[in-house]
Amino acid sequence: MKKAIPRTLSFLFQRLIMLVLPFFILIKGSTWLYDSHDWPWLAAIAVMLVADFVILLVYVAMLWDWIAGPGKMSRRSIKFKSLVVIGLMGLFVGYTLFNLSGANAKGEEVKKE
Repeated sequence: MKKAIPRTLSFLFQRLIMLVLPFFILIKGSTWLYDSHDWPWLAAIAVMLVADFVILLVYVAMLWDWIAGPGKMSRRSIKFKSLVVIGLMGLFVGYTLFNLSGANAKGEEVKKE
């Protein structure tokens, strides 16, 4: 019983890191490239989106192998997994683009919406 609690906490901590890592890299990495290295903002975001794509593709491949069992990686399965990752990233980016918080709105009319 004493070993079960640390193992469970370790498992939960690992999953939390895996969940937060892509978004942390996207936001902090692009900000770091833009501020510290004077990269153009679009290039900094593009580089971090590619890094996130790779990380999420590895996650999807690991999850797929865990669910379906280890198998051969065919070109078709990589395309499918890539489309899943692009869809996930599109949902995240779309949400962040169209989410308007009242704290970020400048005009009173916009804040009321």
